[in-house]
Amino acid sequence: MTIKFLEQREKGYNKDESAVLMEALNFSPVIGIKARRIVNAEKTLNYNGKVIEEMETFDIDNPVWSAVTNLVQATTGAPVNKILSKITNLRNAMDAKYTAFQRVLFLSGYTTWSLGLGDTEKMKKVKEVVKEKSKIKSKEKSKIKREEKKKEKVEENKSIIEGNKEKSKKDGICSAVSKGGSRCKTEVVGGKLFCTVHEKTEQRGNGKKSQCKKRKSDNTRCKMQTSNKSGYCYYHD
Repeated sequence: MTIKFLEQREKGYNKDESAVLMEALNFSPVIGIKARRIVNAEKTLNYNGKVIEEMETFDIDNPVWSAVTNLVQATTGAPVNKILSKITNLRNAMDAKYTAFQRVLFLSGYTTWSLGLGDTEKMKKVKEVVKEKSKIKSKEKSKIKREEKKKEKVEENKSIIEGNKEKSKKDGICSAVSKGGSRCKTEVVGGKLFCTVHEKTEQRGNGKKSQCKKRKSDNTRCKMQTSNKSGYCYYHD
């Protein structure tokens, strides 16, 4: 127990808090084996939850069956997990992608993990699918959070703008809040509260942008793109 405790303390990550308890239960090998099976079943469900959801329920490679058979064998004594392992080993022994020596070892009871082969090709593909779905889900969550922050910022700016409006009436400076969070420093005209950049304008229903209609002093058109219904950009509307 002391050795197991010290081993777990030395680990920087992925510590197994149950290791010490498992060692204590080994005072009776029968109890220790049953306890390990229950712990392994729990770990399988925890570590492979998304993989289990992705695979067919009655697929023999689905990790859920490893967990279920371990629990059944631990509680009833029925050797269902051993049978599952034997079936898996026989199938691997007949798989031509493995070498003759590896196939002999499978018949002897070795697993792909004990031979350092890792997951089967099927499991690798399933885990890749799970990984991609997790990435997509993570991006969606990030997008939702960004949208929520934007809404919060808009609401926060609304209250600031209301306070700026009173200032604009006195100093003639735009009431809007710039992207940096400070007040816009542009002067307003005609007693307005917002400059031409921040003043709200009627937009086209389809949101389509076109080149500004304003002609400069040299008779060339403004190159800004706008979706304003007037056809002028926010500088010239």
